[in-house]
Amino acid sequence: MHAPLYPGCKNYSKLSFIIELYFIKSRGKLNDVTFGEMVHLLKNVFPDINIPDSFYDTKKLIRALGCDYKKINACQNNCMLFWKQDENFDACKVCNSLDENLIRLLRWKNKRKKCLKKF
Repeated sequence: MHAPLYPGCKNYSKLSFIIELYFIKSRGKLNDVTFGEMVHLLKNVFPDINIPDSFYDTKKLIRALGCDYKKINACQNNCMLFWKQDENFDACKVCNSLDENLIRLLRWKNKRKKCLKKF
């Protein structure tokens, strides 16, 4: 996996660049489509770049290294993790605040109902 990023590149290998790009995706909370668009842009601008063609291919590469991750939701007040036996809880056991993903889902459903009422 010590393939060069592009011919003559000494600062990054293919793997180190992919890992850093994947880290930026995770830290910046970029969605998979945006990541794929960035990869596509990089390949168009730098035709000799040696990176996977899509987010799916990147994820397969990362997973093969054993570096995959599972997203675990946490209370917005950092009281608890919604994990293991608490994975299906809708609210924090400590402060009773709702899980952020549940809040997003409720907002989405409410917006959808409002849109449907207009028709």
